[in-house]
Amino acid sequence: MGRCCFYAVGTLSLLLLVTSVTLLVARVFQKAVDQAIEKTIVLRNGSETFDSWKQPPLPVYSQFYFFNVTNPEEILGGEIPRLEEVGPYTYREIRNKADIQFGDNGTTISAVSNKAYVFVQNLSVGDAQSDLIRTLNIPAVTAMEWAQQGIIQRIIRALLKAYRQEFFVTHTVHELLWGYKDEILSLIHPFKPDIPPYFGLYYGKNGTNDGDYVFLTGEDNYLNFSKIVEWNGKT
Repeated sequence: MGRCCFYAVGTLSLLLLVTSVTLLVARVFQKAVDQAIEKTIVLRNGSETFDSWKQPPLPVYSQFYFFNVTNPEEILGGEIPRLEEVGPYTYREIRNKADIQFGDNGTTISAVSNKAYVFVQNLSVGDAQSDLIRTLNIPAVTAMEWAQQGIIQRIIRALLKAYRQEFFVTHTVHELLWGYKDEILSLIHPFKPDIPPYFGLYYGKNGTNDGDYVFLTGEDNYLNFSKIVEWNGKT
Protein backbone atom coordinates (compact mmCIF):
# COMPACT_ATOMS: atom_id res chain seq x y z
CA MET A 1 0.00 0.00 0.00
CA GLY A 2 2.90 2.34 0.78
CA ARG A 3 4.34 1.70 -2.67
CA CYS A 4 0.96 2.58 -4.27
CA CYS A 5 0.85 5.85 -2.38
CA PHE A 6 4.41 6.59 -3.47
CA TYR A 7 3.53 6.04 -7.14
CA ALA A 8 0.33 8.09 -6.80
CA VAL A 9 2.19 11.00 -5.20
CA GLY A 10 4.92 10.77 -7.83
CA THR A 11 2.43 10.73 -10.70
CA LEU A 12 0.54 13.69 -9.23
CA SER A 13 3.77 15.63 -8.76
CA LEU A 14 4.76 14.95 -12.38
CA LEU A 15 1.37 16.10 -13.64
CA LEU A 16 1.62 19.29 -11.59
CA LEU A 17 5.13 19.91 -12.92
CA VAL A 18 4.00 19.40 -16.53
CA THR A 19 1.02 21.71 -15.97
CA SER A 20 3.27 24.39 -14.46
CA VAL A 21 5.73 24.16 -17.34
CA THR A 22 2.87 24.30 -19.86
CA LEU A 23 1.41 27.40 -18.23
CA LEU A 24 4.83 29.03 -18.10
CA VAL A 25 5.49 28.28 -21.79
CA ALA A 26 2.02 29.58 -22.70
CA ARG A 27 2.63 32.82 -20.82
CA VAL A 28 6.04 33.29 -22.42
CA PHE A 29 4.61 32.53 -25.86
CA GLN A 30 1.69 34.92 -25.35
CA LYS A 31 4.07 37.65 -24.20
CA ALA A 32 6.25 37.10 -27.28
CA VAL A 33 3.16 37.30 -29.52
CA ASP A 34 1.97 40.48 -27.79
CA GLN A 35 5.40 42.07 -28.21
CA ALA A 36 5.52 41.13 -31.90
CA ILE A 37 2.02 42.54 -32.47
CA GLU A 38 2.86 45.66 -30.49
CA LYS A 39 5.86 46.33 -32.74
CA THR A 40 3.81 45.81 -35.91
CA ILE A 41 0.36 47.22 -35.14
CA VAL A 42 1.45 50.78 -34.45
CA LEU A 43 1.18 53.78 -36.76
CA ARG A 44 4.75 54.96 -37.20
CA ASN A 45 5.83 57.05 -40.15
CA GLY A 46 7.59 54.94 -42.79
CA SER A 47 6.38 51.55 -41.53
CA GLU A 48 4.45 49.07 -43.68
CA THR A 49 1.50 49.39 -41.29
CA PHE A 50 1.48 53.15 -41.75
CA ASP A 51 1.69 52.88 -45.55
CA SER A 52 -1.21 50.38 -45.63
CA TRP A 53 -3.27 52.61 -43.34
CA LYS A 54 -2.50 55.68 -45.45
CA GLN A 55 -3.43 53.97 -48.71
CA PRO A 56 -5.13 50.54 -48.31
CA PRO A 57 -3.66 48.09 -50.85
CA LEU A 58 -6.73 45.86 -51.16
CA PRO A 59 -9.37 47.04 -53.67
CA VAL A 60 -12.83 47.99 -52.42
CA TYR A 61 -15.78 47.90 -54.81
CA SER A 62 -19.28 49.36 -54.66
CA GLN A 63 -22.03 47.99 -56.89
CA PHE A 64 -25.20 49.92 -57.71
CA TYR A 65 -28.52 48.58 -58.99
CA PHE A 66 -31.45 50.59 -60.34
CA PHE A 67 -35.12 49.92 -60.99
CA ASN A 68 -36.17 51.15 -64.41
CA VAL A 69 -39.86 52.15 -64.67
CA THR A 70 -41.29 50.53 -67.82
CA ASN A 71 -44.92 51.75 -67.67
CA PRO A 72 -44.93 55.42 -66.55
CA GLU A 73 -48.15 56.42 -68.33
CA GLU A 74 -50.04 53.42 -66.94
CA ILE A 75 -48.83 54.24 -63.42
CA LEU A 76 -50.24 57.76 -63.71
CA GLY A 77 -53.50 56.10 -64.76
CA GLY A 78 -53.59 54.07 -61.58
CA GLU A 79 -51.96 50.82 -62.66
CA ILE A 80 -49.34 48.90 -60.69
CA PRO A 81 -45.73 49.91 -61.51
CA ARG A 82 -43.68 47.51 -63.60
CA LEU A 83 -40.02 47.71 -62.69
CA GLU A 84 -36.95 46.26 -64.38
CA GLU A 85 -33.84 45.75 -62.25
CA VAL A 86 -30.70 47.00 -64.01
CA GLY A 87 -27.19 46.44 -62.71
CA PRO A 88 -24.67 46.08 -61.37
CA TYR A 89 -22.72 49.23 -62.15
CA THR A 90 -19.43 48.73 -60.38
CA TYR A 91 -17.10 51.39 -59.03
CA ARG A 92 -13.77 50.95 -57.36
CA GLU A 93 -13.32 53.07 -54.26
CA ILE A 94 -9.96 54.83 -54.13
CA ARG A 95 -9.25 55.61 -50.49
CA ASN A 96 -6.33 57.42 -48.93
CA LYS A 97 -5.41 59.61 -45.99
CA ALA A 98 -4.10 63.15 -46.47
CA ASP A 99 -3.04 66.15 -44.37
CA ILE A 100 -1.44 63.71 -41.93
CA GLN A 101 0.03 65.08 -38.71
CA PHE A 102 1.36 63.15 -35.72
CA GLY A 103 0.66 64.35 -32.19
CA ASP A 104 3.55 65.55 -30.02
CA ASN A 105 3.71 62.33 -27.99
CA GLY A 106 3.18 60.00 -30.94
CA THR A 107 -0.02 58.50 -29.52
CA THR A 108 -2.37 60.34 -31.87
CA ILE A 109 -2.46 61.14 -35.57
CA SER A 110 -4.80 63.48 -37.45
CA ALA A 111 -5.82 63.14 -41.09
CA VAL A 112 -8.62 63.52 -43.59
CA SER A 113 -9.95 60.42 -45.33
CA ASN A 114 -10.36 60.97 -49.08
CA LYS A 115 -12.60 58.81 -51.23
CA ALA A 116 -13.07 58.70 -54.98
CA TYR A 117 -15.05 56.35 -57.23
CA VAL A 118 -13.75 55.02 -60.54
CA PHE A 119 -16.08 53.16 -62.89
CA VAL A 120 -15.09 49.55 -63.69
CA GLN A 121 -16.52 48.63 -67.08
CA ASN A 122 -15.66 44.90 -67.06
CA LEU A 123 -17.50 44.36 -63.76
CA SER A 124 -20.60 46.26 -64.89
CA VAL A 125 -23.65 45.37 -66.94
CA GLY A 126 -23.28 48.40 -69.20
CA ASP A 127 -21.88 51.90 -69.59
CA ALA A 128 -22.79 54.32 -66.78
CA GLN A 129 -22.23 57.31 -69.07
CA SER A 130 -24.80 56.21 -71.67
CA ASP A 131 -27.24 53.72 -70.07
CA LEU A 132 -30.57 55.44 -69.39
CA ILE A 133 -32.80 54.83 -66.38
CA ARG A 134 -36.38 56.07 -66.05
CA THR A 135 -37.16 56.71 -62.42
CA LEU A 136 -39.12 58.86 -60.00
CA ASN A 137 -38.45 62.60 -60.23
CA ILE A 138 -37.06 62.84 -56.70
CA PRO A 139 -36.32 66.61 -56.73
CA ALA A 140 -39.87 67.42 -57.84
CA VAL A 141 -41.44 65.10 -55.25
CA THR A 142 -39.18 66.59 -52.56
CA ALA A 143 -40.16 70.13 -53.61
CA MET A 144 -43.82 69.14 -53.31
CA GLU A 145 -43.11 68.07 -49.73
CA TRP A 146 -41.34 71.36 -49.01
CA ALA A 147 -44.38 73.22 -50.34
CA GLN A 148 -46.43 71.59 -47.57
CA GLN A 149 -43.92 72.05 -44.75
CA GLY A 150 -43.43 75.80 -44.53
CA ILE A 151 -40.13 76.00 -46.45
CA ILE A 152 -40.84 79.11 -48.58
CA GLN A 153 -44.21 77.55 -49.38
CA ARG A 154 -45.62 80.21 -51.67
CA ILE A 155 -42.50 80.47 -53.80
CA ILE A 156 -42.22 76.71 -54.30
CA ARG A 157 -45.92 76.36 -55.07
CA ALA A 158 -45.66 79.14 -57.65
CA LEU A 159 -42.60 77.52 -59.22
CA LEU A 160 -44.25 74.10 -59.37
CA LYS A 161 -47.31 75.66 -60.97
CA ALA A 162 -45.31 77.67 -63.52
CA TYR A 163 -42.80 74.95 -64.36
CA ARG A 164 -44.76 71.77 -64.73
CA GLN A 165 -42.65 68.86 -63.57
CA GLU A 166 -42.87 65.33 -64.89
CA PHE A 167 -43.46 62.64 -62.27
CA PHE A 168 -40.88 60.42 -63.97
CA VAL A 169 -37.56 61.46 -65.49
CA THR A 170 -34.88 59.73 -67.55
CA HIS A 171 -31.18 60.17 -66.85
CA THR A 172 -27.96 58.25 -67.30
CA VAL A 173 -26.66 56.08 -64.47
CA HIS A 174 -23.76 58.50 -64.07
CA GLU A 175 -26.11 61.46 -63.67
CA LEU A 176 -28.36 59.69 -61.18
CA LEU A 177 -25.36 58.74 -59.03
CA TRP A 178 -23.07 61.76 -59.21
CA GLY A 179 -25.43 64.57 -60.07
CA TYR A 180 -27.16 66.61 -62.76
CA LYS A 181 -28.48 70.16 -62.80
CA ASP A 182 -32.17 70.01 -61.97
CA GLU A 183 -34.66 72.59 -63.18
CA ILE A 184 -36.80 72.97 -60.06
CA LEU A 185 -33.81 72.93 -57.68
CA SER A 186 -32.09 75.56 -59.81
CA LEU A 187 -35.17 77.79 -59.45
CA ILE A 188 -35.37 77.26 -55.69
CA HIS A 189 -31.63 77.76 -55.10
CA PRO A 190 -31.62 81.62 -55.30
CA PHE A 191 -34.26 81.75 -52.56
CA LYS A 192 -32.72 78.95 -50.51
CA PRO A 193 -28.92 78.95 -51.10
CA ASP A 194 -28.36 75.92 -48.86
CA ILE A 195 -30.30 73.82 -51.40
CA PRO A 196 -27.90 73.03 -54.27
CA PRO A 197 -29.17 73.24 -57.86
CA TYR A 198 -27.83 69.73 -58.52
CA PHE A 199 -29.26 66.37 -57.57
CA GLY A 200 -27.61 62.95 -57.41
CA LEU A 201 -27.84 60.00 -55.05
CA TYR A 202 -24.12 60.41 -54.31
CA TYR A 203 -23.81 64.06 -55.30
CA GLY A 204 -20.84 65.70 -53.59
CA LYS A 205 -19.35 62.40 -52.41
CA ASN A 206 -16.95 61.63 -55.23
CA GLY A 207 -13.41 62.96 -54.83
CA THR A 208 -14.17 64.42 -51.42
CA ASN A 209 -13.56 63.72 -47.75
CA ASP A 210 -15.97 63.57 -44.84
CA GLY A 211 -14.03 65.70 -42.38
CA ASP A 212 -11.03 65.79 -40.05
CA TYR A 213 -10.28 62.75 -37.92
CA VAL A 214 -7.99 62.12 -34.97
CA PHE A 215 -6.91 58.49 -34.52
CA LEU A 216 -4.93 56.67 -31.84
CA THR A 217 -1.67 55.27 -33.21
CA GLY A 218 -1.49 52.31 -30.81
CA GLU A 219 1.81 53.59 -29.41
CA ASP A 220 0.52 53.43 -25.82
CA ASN A 221 -1.58 50.29 -26.37
CA TYR A 222 -1.75 48.34 -29.64
CA LEU A 223 -5.39 47.50 -28.89
CA ASN A 224 -6.14 51.19 -29.58
CA PHE A 225 -4.63 50.99 -33.08
CA SER A 226 -6.47 53.37 -35.49
CA LYS A 227 -9.29 53.98 -32.99
CA ILE A 228 -11.15 57.20 -33.81
CA VAL A 229 -11.20 59.63 -30.88
CA GLU A 230 -12.27 62.84 -32.63
CA TRP A 231 -14.15 63.87 -35.78
CA ASN A 232 -14.46 67.49 -36.92
CA GLY A 233 -13.54 68.64 -33.44
CA LYS A 234 -16.12 66.40 -31.75
CA THR A 235 -15.17 63.57 -29.41
